[in-house]
Amino acid sequence: MSQFYRGISSTGTPGNVVGTPPSTDNAIARYDGISGLIIQNSDITIDDNGSMNAGATHVGNTKFINLSNNDNTAGSASKISQLVGGTSAGDVYDEFIIGAARSYSFGVDNDDSQTFKLTTDASGNVDPSTGTTLIDVTSGGQISFPSATLTENGLMLVGTSGLLESLGQAANGEVPIGSNAADPVLSTLTAGTNVTIVNGPGTITISSTGGGVGFSWNVVTNPTQALAVQNGYIGNRATSITYTLPATSAIGDIIRVTNINTGLPIIAQNAGQSINFTGSTTTVGVGGSLTGISQFASIELICVATDTIFNVLSSESSWTIV
Repeated sequence: MSQFYRGISSTGTPGNVVGTPPSTDNAIARYDGISGLIIQNSDITIDDNGSMNAGATHVGNTKFINLSNNDNTAGSASKISQLVGGTSAGDVYDEFIIGAARSYSFGVDNDDSQTFKLTTDASGNVDPSTGTTLIDVTSGGQISFPSATLTENGLMLVGTSGLLESLGQAANGEVPIGSNAADPVLSTLTAGTNVTIVNGPGTITISSTGGGVGFSWNVVTNPTQALAVQNGYIGNRATSITYTLPATSAIGDIIRVTNINTGLPIIAQNAGQSINFTGSTTTVGVGGSLTGISQFASIELICVATDTIFNVLSSESSWTIV
């Protein structure tokens, strides 16, 4: 037995504490039993520099450090504080070691503008300044995943088992389109009948080109007027107005003309064009036309062959076919 002077007891009488050799240098002595007179060795050591080792070589049951504050009142906190002397010092971190297979660290890389990092390495030791960085959190709150397979300016999605993946970088006008339980696909929208789509950097412009959608009406007081698809024209002139079909048009494009003054409307044609009206067809080309025969003559035309042929959908009053 080794004897250790334990000072004045609770009774005011000096006494000795007895321990069993050998002891471990720098180990924290623990009481053996409840007498207060016997101590025993431990594997928890504190060296002369203040470094503590809690017996990392132990085997068996779970080893733990329990820091509890059971006071359920405001300000009753519980914390573990780690500190270095300043920005020129080393890192502040916790390390998690899985034998010699892999290790992780979670803490501050002091040399990298005090960035908070999760790092890993296939070895027994790693710190925030070494190994592979999995997550970066800057002091400004910016988060990055340096080791993930992600595309710059790409769209992020959740893949198999919740893994983050990159959908890639979208070209002008591309949007993610669902693919029924598979990853979305970056693709542009497809224009349908009477619709045009123009894609630009950060823009998608969808326009109607026919079918009567998005009509604009124009009052005409001049003797001539070039017609445009998806437009209506109200003639208001005492003498005739000559309207000329557009040189280019798509199937389904609509044009409407109506009249409110005494000047009669004339629908003129370009080379190669014609108009079908109640079982008749105008002369093909610039020699063909339709002319209203009453003050309030109205007509609706639809393109049925690209650039060249129009049918009359409806009309008010009779028209002279040339």
